[in-house]
Amino acid sequence: HLLDAMAREAGQRHAHALIAEVEEDSHLFETMRTAGYAVYARQEIWRRLPEAAPLPVHSGIRVVEETEADAIRVQSLIAQVVPRLMQPFVTPNEDMDGWVYHQDGRVQAYIGVVTGKQGIFLRPFIHPDLYKEAPGILSNLISKLTRADRLPVFICVTRFLDWMQSTLEELHFLPGPRQAVMVKHI
Repeated sequence: HLLDAMAREAGQRHAHALIAEVEEDSHLFETMRTAGYAVYARQEIWRRLPEAAPLPVHSGIRVVEETEADAIRVQSLIAQVVPRLMQPFVTPNEDMDGWVYHQDGRVQAYIGVVTGKQGIFLRPFIHPDLYKEAPGILSNLISKLTRADRLPVFICVTRFLDWMQSTLEELHFLPGPRQAVMVKHI
């Protein structure tokens, strides 16, 4: 009943869809499927503890804060990396601080960052052609985050970025809960 009430209220506010990230093995997963939510993607939350081994240094890779001039290039990157069906639902949140990696005049990586009391959350969008540079991109970014030496760092990896698994292991991240990204169209 609560899910139906949320859908009604969202519809009255002119929302087109409700999105939920639910652990695959929770009871809520089946409840949401029954309530009309469909699985659009799967993702996994990886975690790096502050006491993990030091990050490797990768010379020549420099991640910088996003500027207004990067906006169109970030959208172009997301259009290349995120499957079309997922683009309305898996995009950077406007509450995130954006960091970018430029190569050949193009944005080849964008990482959204949110810092809270319990940790730092990263949402990466990295072009798959940069799989060799990915450890350096993430390492450079994490080294620039002021509280990363005291707080755990979490990174959300959607299935279209599964190729990053070896990168995360190299940077001493540990796999965490698997989630389904569920959507209900209103």
